[in-house]
Amino acid sequence: MEINKHIALETLSSNTTAEQRRAAIQSLIDQDFYDHNTLQAIANGLTDADSGVKDICSLALTHNSFTQSDEKAFAVAPVTLHPDIEIRNLAGDILLKLGRSSVKALSPYLYDDNFDVRKYSCDIIGLVGTPDDTYLVLPLLDDTDVNARYAAIEALGNMRAENAIGYIMGMYAHDEDSRPFILEALGKIGGETVQSFLLATLRNEQDPMLQMAAIDALALCATIPNLSEQMLHSLPSFMEELQPLVVKTIVAINTRCNILAEFPDEYRNIAYKAIQSDDQDESQAGLLALGESYKVEDTEALLYIALTANNDIRSYMIRNVLCNSPRSVSVALLEGLLNNTDHNEISIADILASSQYCWDLCPTDVSESVVQQIVTHAAYSIMSDMEDVLHLMARMNMNAFANTLNSLLTSEDKNVVEQVMNIIRQFDVEQLLSKVSDFHDDNSDITKVTVIHQ
Repeated sequence: MEINKHIALETLSSNTTAEQRRAAIQSLIDQDFYDHNTLQAIANGLTDADSGVKDICSLALTHNSFTQSDEKAFAVAPVTLHPDIEIRNLAGDILLKLGRSSVKALSPYLYDDNFDVRKYSCDIIGLVGTPDDTYLVLPLLDDTDVNARYAAIEALGNMRAENAIGYIMGMYAHDEDSRPFILEALGKIGGETVQSFLLATLRNEQDPMLQMAAIDALALCATIPNLSEQMLHSLPSFMEELQPLVVKTIVAINTRCNILAEFPDEYRNIAYKAIQSDDQDESQAGLLALGESYKVEDTEALLYIALTANNDIRSYMIRNVLCNSPRSVSVALLEGLLNNTDHNEISIADILASSQYCWDLCPTDVSESVVQQIVTHAAYSIMSDMEDVLHLMARMNMNAFANTLNSLLTSEDKNVVEQVMNIIRQFDVEQLLSKVSDFHDDNSDITKVTVIHQ
């Protein structure tokens, strides 16, 4: 084994081919334990010109990351000084996977002459460190480089360093450039002292950007139950641009405090603005602010959710429409969907399919109305565009499906009757196949349709 290791290390330090270097690294990896020289060789392999060598070295260092994690971190840490940003990032990814072992290995670099090195090391420590590592980062709050200060503030926030709250708050008065980062970090740390500070900042700051940062921070940490109520009553007084963010904060506080609060009618228009925000969290909060039972006036906002939200949010909304809202809401929403021509990315079938799990909970009058509305639309439109959703309607409520078709067979519009007959045959609707006794097609014209009633 010693000979093999010696040969492998010699191969890596010689002018060899990439294939030979990969084989050498593999032979080192096959050892049960990496000694100092082996770890150094594998870490140096991260800077190899061959991507295959880099990959195999990266895998060697991250596989069983809890084994020899301290030694691995100390071997990899110097690679973060490499001038190639891709190599630096590769080393950073490995150190993140090695976890807290990277803190001790990177701590000397927090004092490097290069501010970029200080910042990069601080960023990683912030992601893997704990409040016990606060003392390592605190000196960077006074760093001469603004980016290093930002990194320190963010790191303390990521570490949830409650023991650094006083230091961070102390910066707010004299370091104007850092204020948005300070508010975000405090929001991540949380606690009563932080909440009081953020509320005071929100009341006293005139800068809209800092107001926004304070609101966002409260969304992360606020736990005062009546705070959401206070913010709700103050909602119209906020700048229009900030209102969707305030909606998100109110909903976040309610969720954290297990409060299911529906916005009163006079504020629902602000919830609509939030729903149509480009920010997915604000849009979701706007929907939650409407409660679990919707009104017909909500239709435009619900249509926006149906056409743009992710499947989970869309499914939540459709469930509330079908199971918790008046029948008029589903009628209005379906009308909007059926008449929509602006969005081709998602079909009505996609939207309704996301709610199949709750159909058993849907009131009968609502399911009948949905089926009747869609089947009737299909009878007056192009069949190929409605096939998928008709399959869903047949599963949702077969009786309503058959009854609607049966009713449409009495239409005076021969094209509608022909379309209905196609649906009956294609979907093999037994209830209706047995009722239709005669159907003639003369020169593409329907001359007679007899419907036998039970």
